[in-house]
Amino acid sequence: MTASFELQITRQHWLGEPDDQSHDACSHGGIRAVISGTVVTSDETEYGVSQSALALLRTLERDHSPGDRVNDGYLLCHGCGYPIVFGCGNFGTDWVVHHEGEEVVLSQPRHIDSVTSKDFDIQVRVRKADYRRQVVSFAQAARAFYLSVGPRSVQDWEQHMHDQFWAEFDERLNRANAAAVSET
Repeated sequence: MTASFELQITRQHWLGEPDDQSHDACSHGGIRAVISGTVVTSDETEYGVSQSALALLRTLERDHSPGDRVNDGYLLCHGCGYPIVFGCGNFGTDWVVHHEGEEVVLSQPRHIDSVTSKDFDIQVRVRKADYRRQVVSFAQAARAFYLSVGPRSVQDWEQHMHDQFWAEFDERLNRANAAAVSET
């Protein structure tokens, strides 16, 4: 059975003082994820938006399991900052992504915050093209916000990680866009 998957940034901002937010290298905000009609995110959660976008872009090319915290962390990471190239293993929203032919199977969503956790009994099949379209739209919105404010003032020690993060992000987003074009 083919089911729906929706992903949306509900708000996006930088951390820091209102007069100088240029030192935050990862945008933050709200994310709404809906799997087969069930909202699996929390409106109260402050996610690391750009970091979550990269984690989701990775799932376009490989399977993801919530137990793989070392490489990826949560798909929707709870407000983590640097080092942005590492996964966030503290809090967030996660689910299994398994590729099967022209479909992606999404299952076992779980939302974990500092106090509670909630598991959802869902397993759905989504057309790979539909999944890619949602992830790409999400990543493009995260990237557009980042580019709208100009260069970030990252510390010397974090510049390499910052550059590495955006190089991987752009490379994966470009491949996803090319794959979408080849489907049409």
